[in-house]
Amino acid sequence: MPVAGEAEVLPPAMPETPAQPAPEIASADTIPAEARAIEKEMRIL
Repeated sequence: MPVAGEAEVLPPAMPETPAQPAPEIASADTIPAEARAIEKEMRIL
C-alpha cells in the first residue's frame, strides 16, 4: 500500500478501484467523496 502522502499525489482513478470509470465519465452520484474533494481542490488551483 502506498504511503498516505503518495496516495494524495496519485490521480483520482486509484488502483484500489479499477472497475470504477473515470470521474469525468462517471456521474456525480457514482464519484466517491474523495474524488469529489480532489476535483474541488483542482478547481480551486
